[in-house]
Amino acid sequence: GDTTVTMVSTPGHTPGTTSFLFTVKDNGKPVSVAYSGGTALQLIYKDAAKLGIYADTQMKFQRLAKEANATVLITNHSSFDNAETKARLSALRKPGEPNPFEIGADAVGRYMTVLSECARAQAARLKGPSS
Repeated sequence: GDTTVTMVSTPGHTPGTTSFLFTVKDNGKPVSVAYSGGTALQLIYKDAAKLGIYADTQMKFQRLAKEANATVLITNHSSFDNAETKARLSALRKPGEPNPFEIGADAVGRYMTVLSECARAQAARLKGPSS
């Protein structure tokens, strides 16, 4: 077909985690999607080094999503991005109404900034006060 999927290595959540960038068409309009492959910190919550890797890869993915002008964010944990609700709303929308999955490039970027900053804050907490 005419679809290109860009695979992005985003380790930290778990080794080998991969995120994706691709374009879909919404009623003929191209829409860029950022699919985050690792959004939960529970597995690495007590490992400062892995939290640092995770934070760095989220900022890398944010940069690539910005370059792709991603305005849709989908995650590997659909409860984190309200995908089920958005899918139901999409099915009910009338012609011309906005797509609930399309949140805008700024919101996509902010999501990854929050993930990165939360990981860095947790890593700093684990390391304790500086001497």
